[in-house]
Amino acid sequence: MPKSHFWGDIDGKNYLSWTKQQHIPQYCGSCWAQGTTSALADRTNILTHNLENWTLSPQVVMNCLSPDDSCNGGYPLDVYQFAQEKGIPHDSCQTYLAANPGNATCSGKFICEDCMGPPGAGDKNCFVRPNPKVV
Repeated sequence: MPKSHFWGDIDGKNYLSWTKQQHIPQYCGSCWAQGTTSALADRTNILTHNLENWTLSPQVVMNCLSPDDSCNGGYPLDVYQFAQEKGIPHDSCQTYLAANPGNATCSGKFICEDCMGPPGAGDKNCFVRPNPKVV
């Protein structure tokens, strides 16, 4: 047995997703989504030898689950079930907004949206990315 084992440094390679702050850009009690998506991403990185350096989108989870799962708290088991049934795309598909989705539906721009141009340019510079790769 080795004296220590750290997935952040296995022969100089980091298998862990980046550390997240659930309260940026504003307060949001989304630890249930942040922690679960990070755990799933880390396990995917370990399994695939970090070929793609996965980080998963907690915002997609918040957009797609029931109102019971929001900035006011939620259930990690719901995230695992959602991942198994639908998959969760990479963090680049849906930037974390630290906000409740309102009347979001689990389709289109609430799952994977690419935007070009300066920040604040609005939807005119955005398009839905079809069939994003999911874990």
